[in-house]
Amino acid sequence: MKNLIHKILKQMGLKKETKPKVSKEEMCRKAVASGACPKVCEKCAWGAKRN
Repeated sequence: MKNLIHKILKQMGLKKETKPKVSKEEMCRKAVASGACPKVCEKCAWGAKRN
């Protein structure tokens, strides 16, 4: 029942869909692990080397 109410409110525009909050640290870890780290930080806690 609760899901139905939420769906109706979203369709009416009264409730916005929220994304789960991801911390900057978690995003950075994922970027380093996937090889997508831009390496622009002054000091990296995860050992990504700047080129």
